[in-house]
Amino acid sequence: MVAAAVAAVVCLVAGVALLPGTGAGAVGAGSTHGFSGASTGALSFTTFTCTFTVPALPATYTEQSVFLWCGVQQAGDVDGTTSFGVIQPVVMYGPDCASGSIGLGPDADPHYGDPGGQYWYYSAQYIHAPPGGGSGCSTSPDGFIAAPGDVLVSTFTYDPVADTITNTIARQDGSNRSTFVATHPNMDPTLSWSSYVGHFRLIMSVESVGITGSSDWPAAPASWPVTMEYTGDDPGAFQPEVTNREGPTLECGRAVADAGSASAVCTYDLASTQLTDLVSTTTTAPAVAAVTLTPSFTG
Repeated sequence: MVAAAVAAVVCLVAGVALLPGTGAGAVGAGSTHGFSGASTGALSFTTFTCTFTVPALPATYTEQSVFLWCGVQQAGDVDGTTSFGVIQPVVMYGPDCASGSIGLGPDADPHYGDPGGQYWYYSAQYIHAPPGGGSGCSTSPDGFIAAPGDVLVSTFTYDPVADTITNTIARQDGSNRSTFVATHPNMDPTLSWSSYVGHFRLIMSVESVGITGSSDWPAAPASWPVTMEYTGDDPGAFQPEVTNREGPTLECGRAVADAGSASAVCTYDLASTQLTDLVSTTTTAPAVAAVTLTPSFTG
């Protein structure tokens, strides 16, 4: 991800901690970077699925980035290991580290910056500390444009036999599917996912870089629900934790469906942001304090 004034994405490098909302890249100097997200505590999982409708485009394009994503991230330290980053199929508006690789977005489309030339686009990604150097932005070569109103489904599957995590994102009918298989943590053959079982955090996030005003956010719908579904050995641990920084407010309602599964519906209020906290009379980006919201559970 990039700031409004930065043309290229600089991805995270080893030693930089990943938090919800810092997914696809480091933030350029002078930018603002925030997120609004729901995440669970540490648990094991078999599958994790998110279903949501693509919102309207922002009314204005100022080279800001807005990202809609579900992800699998490390929860806590695992035997002294470093973070494995975040596995995240991302729906993108504006610059992203995958843009050039998938042939969509401002790094690949010369008309993206034209009036009315913007669109949502998506791909399955894994953002990690790069072994031996490189960008650490691993992505499926398959990227697709998403229109407002499209219903998309992100799915994560852990295969304990192959010891891999596969993430896909596609339309609800299964078409326009992008898939990435994370064969190893940080794509490092010396590491194994089995070491992290019981230490996964499941996330749904709305993330932004370089928001300058309310018209930089998706215009509608004001209420934007996301359904998170989980199967694993501890459905009781599937308790979305809600945090907010710069982005829209949200509430989550959770229910345990049966002994091995649980679901939550997180509803974002895209019309409600903390943009007043970002107003600054100086030329430098203001500091943005993290704000913790209290989730409302049902079921």
